[in-house]
Amino acid sequence: MMYLSRFSVLVLFSLLAGCGGGGGSDSGGTVTNPPVQPPSPPTPTEMIADAQAYSVTQLKTAATSLATSRYSGLRTMANMDSELARQVFTYLFNDVTTELPIIGEEDFVGQRDVSGNVNITFSCFFGGSAQYSGTLDVNLKGNLSVTYSNCKQPNNNVAVSGKAALTINEISENNADIIYYYDNLAWQLNGQQIRLNGYSELKSTFSPNSDQYQLNSIQHVLFTIGNEQLLLEADLALVDGFQNFSLELSGNLYVKDEGRIQFDLDDVAGFPPYFGEGTVNLLGNKAVAFEFENGYSEVKYVEDTNGDEQFDVGAYYINLDDLSYGTETKTLVALTLLSLPPNISSPYLEYTETLNTTTPVMVSEGYISDPDTALEDLDVSYRWYLNGEQIAEQFSNVLPAHIAVFGDELEVSMVVFDGATSVESYRTFITLQDAPAEIAITNLPSNIRPGDAVQFVASVSDPDVGELSTASSLISSPSGVSIDEDGLVTWNVPTEFLFNIQNYEFTFGIPHEDGSVTDITVIPVSVVSENSLPLARSGMEVPYRGKSMSVADFDGDGLNEILSTDNNKSVFLLEYRDGKYVQKWVYPYALVSSGQINQVVSVNLDNDQEHEILVLTSNGIELIDGLDKPASNLYSTDSYLHFIAVADVNNDGVPEIAVLQSDSDYQYDEKSLVVFSADQPESLLFETSVDSAEQLVFADVDEDVSLELVINNGLVYDVTTWENQWFSGTAFGSSLVTAGDYNGDGIAEIIGADIWGNIAAYSAVNRSQLDSMDNFNTCTLHSDDINNDGEDEIIVGDCQWGNVTAYKLVNNSFSQIWQIDSQDHSATSLVSGDSDNDGNIELHWGSGTSHSGANMFVSVDVTPNSATLKGERQVQLDSYSNAGWAVVSQIEENAIFFIPSTENGYDGSRYLVMDEIGDFTLSDPISSNWDGSRSAVATDFNNDGMGDIFVPSTDTYDGALSALQLSDGSVHWQIDGDFNSTIGLIKAYDLNGDGFDDAIYSDSSEIKAIDIENQLVISTYTFDSAIHDFTPVRIGDTALVIVSAGERLFLLATNGSVFSEQAVISQTCIRMELINADSDADIELACIQDDQYQYSETPQSLVIFDLGVDEFTEVKRSAINSLSRITDFAVDPSKTANQDLFIVTSTGDMYDYQADFQIKKFNTDGHIIWSSPALIGTPSHQGLKVRLDESSNIEILFATSDMMYWIK
Repeated sequence: MMYLSRFSVLVLFSLLAGCGGGGGSDSGGTVTNPPVQPPSPPTPTEMIADAQAYSVTQLKTAATSLATSRYSGLRTMANMDSELARQVFTYLFNDVTTELPIIGEEDFVGQRDVSGNVNITFSCFFGGSAQYSGTLDVNLKGNLSVTYSNCKQPNNNVAVSGKAALTINEISENNADIIYYYDNLAWQLNGQQIRLNGYSELKSTFSPNSDQYQLNSIQHVLFTIGNEQLLLEADLALVDGFQNFSLELSGNLYVKDEGRIQFDLDDVAGFPPYFGEGTVNLLGNKAVAFEFENGYSEVKYVEDTNGDEQFDVGAYYINLDDLSYGTETKTLVALTLLSLPPNISSPYLEYTETLNTTTPVMVSEGYISDPDTALEDLDVSYRWYLNGEQIAEQFSNVLPAHIAVFGDELEVSMVVFDGATSVESYRTFITLQDAPAEIAITNLPSNIRPGDAVQFVASVSDPDVGELSTASSLISSPSGVSIDEDGLVTWNVPTEFLFNIQNYEFTFGIPHEDGSVTDITVIPVSVVSENSLPLARSGMEVPYRGKSMSVADFDGDGLNEILSTDNNKSVFLLEYRDGKYVQKWVYPYALVSSGQINQVVSVNLDNDQEHEILVLTSNGIELIDGLDKPASNLYSTDSYLHFIAVADVNNDGVPEIAVLQSDSDYQYDEKSLVVFSADQPESLLFETSVDSAEQLVFADVDEDVSLELVINNGLVYDVTTWENQWFSGTAFGSSLVTAGDYNGDGIAEIIGADIWGNIAAYSAVNRSQLDSMDNFNTCTLHSDDINNDGEDEIIVGDCQWGNVTAYKLVNNSFSQIWQIDSQDHSATSLVSGDSDNDGNIELHWGSGTSHSGANMFVSVDVTPNSATLKGERQVQLDSYSNAGWAVVSQIEENAIFFIPSTENGYDGSRYLVMDEIGDFTLSDPISSNWDGSRSAVATDFNNDGMGDIFVPSTDTYDGALSALQLSDGSVHWQIDGDFNSTIGLIKAYDLNGDGFDDAIYSDSSEIKAIDIENQLVISTYTFDSAIHDFTPVRIGDTALVIVSAGERLFLLATNGSVFSEQAVISQTCIRMELINADSDADIELACIQDDQYQYSETPQSLVIFDLGVDEFTEVKRSAINSLSRITDFAVDPSKTANQDLFIVTSTGDMYDYQADFQIKKFNTDGHIIWSSPALIGTPSHQGLKVRLDESSNIEILFATSDMMYWIK
């Protein structure tokens, strides 16, 4: 306010000096025509209206009376706090509502008559009028009264009304001495009525020689601003010259509802409010001040809270804007704790292509620095503002969706707290896009079963405004679905399912008047049936991590099975049958928890005969509660899970689970231990840091009645109190720990082992090491009473080429009782139990996992003094290829799979014959197959009712092809191998029309057709690009082969011993199948188009061609509604027209190399009908085959890198 008064004086001075009202006279003089006293005392209003009749003293008294009498507020000393102090500072120095309007701007000087009288009304520049009356002598000295009526001049931003007066004591080029008097001078500003009463006395001098300006001002003015009143009594003295600046200001400010505040300045530099240094002192019921120290940056506010004339608490404003316009109430702290505030910028809006009400809004930190607080000690939060109001409970850098809508003013600031001062940045303004209309689903049941009659509503809504009247359009859906004009969807859920979980998809769109449909929305609906899990099998896999096998009864048949895993994606059971261990059950789905399987554990949650399965993955624990039920997630976390132990520690019938987890998957990372009950995983019973622990075990290792939790690094916790019972100065083992009652006293001892070197036994009772021994390289430990003598034995499995050795602890010393070769490189995951159900204990482990050779599942029968190998060694199967179905034994059809390589790549290919319950037999080796050939096809090419197989029979690197009898592997026919041959895709089809299937196959970049029955070459053709796929077809009497090679599609016909081109078009097809995609009887070609580069972002398309004997005619091209990469497909044979497709696609996007794969049913418009759960492994090339069984139900054979599926 004082700065603006000075500004007004300067403007007035320059205007008067430059216009007719100015003049160059600097002579002295007195005001002429002293006022004549009226018969009765005039009122202050009358005196100001006739200023020429009164003296300066009288006019000051009158104006003072107006200000004083019209002030109705408190006059006692104000109760000072930081908020009132901030308001007072703003009132005095930085508030446009307390600007003084410019008085006397019109050219009244030139309107004097010969006697010096002025009596004229001016029209103001932007409207209104100003009426002047009074007298000025020849030196332009005198009194003038001014009446304003909505006068708006160029240098005033407001229209002024009311009365004013001025006394000109001196006005010259360098000097001015003017007093202004105000009587309800009024104007409007920002919708508020402002009235001014009182007087301002201004004396200014400019010395050209010294270039120095001086200003003295006395103000006694009252501002009435709406309901607020401010009464100012102030003296100001300013000197502003070259290297000479001083500013003195003191006085009182009365605030209507607060009272009197005394103010003065100490040693300030710079014009207010932009003080570079100095202090603004304020005094009410206590002393407060604003201290300026660092130019125009932060301002320190201080208070004397105890009246000892020493400031003791304070806070910082980050700059003048924060002081003048900030809304946050400062928290005062002791000056001894007060630090300089952080220096920050506004937060940055994270870039996103779509930013509307349906998407979260994310910002990132702006610039942050702090002169005296480390950055890691700063607390950063955010404030979100919607249409100027702060949004409650939103302090993170992410604003959830659906809070702000299109058209809202959305802003965000960053708030940084250094422990004493909280600083808020300038706000970042965010513009939301107009969200497109969307489909809203209501009344959709959460639990849908086969055969249900389901109804729900699909309506169109605008996320910014709510529901619209437009009805949605149903684009794609499962069969048995209808939708009415109100969007009511009715669905008769099917009763037959291929998978016990199928995720159906309803595709809706928003229709427009031109017939187009936009804003495609897919609504997933999960249906769970009581069907058995799909049949899945793999070869004999073994775990490579510890404690990943268990022996128990998992199906409730009273017989034990072995639970095991490959520590990748697969969980399975083994049973002993016909002298060998074979797979009895495989969990067919990829687990919901991400990452590899780190451990599998048996657990009995309901105390029945049937054990359940816990699966520990990198980021969760899955529960398999029944062999025909899908797994459910028991525990999920962003942390990495390494190891679990399970026991019912409180005997309530529900086991507790102890988990080692860390922030990364690094084995030696610092870990935390969490413990929870299996029925309440969200409620932790215990949590603590356990350094780089790797294994733990529950056991009773002391003399109390409760169990303890033992950790390999030397920690022992009581599970009743969860107090640390023992922290051994020496770790039990660097990586391994087990516990058992080795001396039969009912108390378990602890055995720990280092990977390299020491194995030691410990007693927790007397907290001592009992014995130790050296073992070169230990990979696994196990404890069990394997010889039924009432005392547990210690089983040690070596790493590398070593042994499995059994020890007893005799008189607290290790004593070896037997030893057996581990059979291959290392022993892993030792487990014992009666796995063959003969009443005796067997011991099992995995071997070969630590080198590149074959893995081996090892079983031994144990006696008190010996161990003997048990069972037939199983061949390791590396991966699987789907050959189809065939009759092998004249009893039933079997599923036929081709195994391209065995024994981890060191042995050749075989084929496998599986029956419908999952039992399979493996053929003898067919070939070394080191050229990577992976395709085979089952057929009955000679029509003898017994299945055959066309397989690659490569010898080392010499590619060859053979036709074998499936029942015994005998050779019907084969071609000699050739180093330049690489057998690719193989198909069986009667190409020459003789009634016998021929072999059609790709050999490098050549397509070949062989009449196996007659041992003749039918035709060949060589391409200049790699062959992606081919399919034979007969159109009329013409046999054709369609070949996708490079970026072209070929239609070939047999012509003597060669194929001839009938048509060639530019089209890339990674897979092709014949389909009836429309309602006529003719066959079309379905092509999955893909860019030649695997990771192209170009969407895949389904292209349908009509076929002629010499042409392709494109009839349909549909973008496939999927972000994932399609690898294979097959035609749904359940319909003969308008057929759909089964497609194999990844669960993630095309760049997610860790994604699982699933089977989806699509229509030829590219829309998903349903999806299977995620399956295990990477799909094999053309590994999907679909047919109808004898009851016209769908059957699927599917092969992946890790699994064989027979789904029906």
